[in-house]
Amino acid sequence: MALGYSEGEKRKVAAIVAGGMARQHTDGSVRRELAPLCEHTAFLRRAKKGEVLLLNGDPADRVVLFLCGRCAVSRYSAEGDNLSYAVHEEAILLGLLEYLGGQPAVLATVSALDECWYLTFPGELFLEAVLSDQELTLKILRFLASFAGGSIDRVNELAQYTNRENVLLCLYRYSRGQPLPFVFQKSKRALAEELAMNLRTLYRQLDAIEGEGLIQRVGGKIWIGERESRRLEEAVKRLL
Repeated sequence: MALGYSEGEKRKVAAIVAGGMARQHTDGSVRRELAPLCEHTAFLRRAKKGEVLLLNGDPADRVVLFLCGRCAVSRYSAEGDNLSYAVHEEAILLGLLEYLGGQPAVLATVSALDECWYLTFPGELFLEAVLSDQELTLKILRFLASFAGGSIDRVNELAQYTNRENVLLCLYRYSRGQPLPFVFQKSKRALAEELAMNLRTLYRQLDAIEGEGLIQRVGGKIWIGERESRRLEEAVKRLL
């Protein structure tokens, strides 16, 4: 790795990353606190709704720090198989695992669900900046440990239950505490990706669950009223 960045550049980037990860940001705090740090740089970006921040297959030569708004992250295997789908509203690092692992390409597509702010860094500069600041290094290591732990927990959970049970648990978690009737807004494709199953399998499970009176489908959407909510809760309690 060529060490071509000055100590001043590394300190500045370390301050920007630390500020970005310090807390949950808003549009206002980004403008007040981070924009001045990023003055005269190309690091700070604002994405419009629907804009793609990272595209699966892009060169893995940069790291993105998502700051605020909402983004959808679809992760893929090196062979191109979709592994997961998640929505994030908190600060999250993207592209770091691929860069550290020497992957030639990004293994995720990240798109803005609302207007959002994010920081983008050349991977080499990001790594040098992090390694120049011991406290920031520890913070990044904790982030990676948390990410790995969450991934392991999710894989273990999916493996623990049947396809039907995973669909039930997912619908219950999304609808719990929401005003009724609850209309599930996520697309069937996104739900299938989140549950690591193909669309045909998902539709079979939804047909069976609807037949049990746990959901209704109205206008192509999954609909949960008071009766369905009670039955869904009872079914999930039997699982847990």
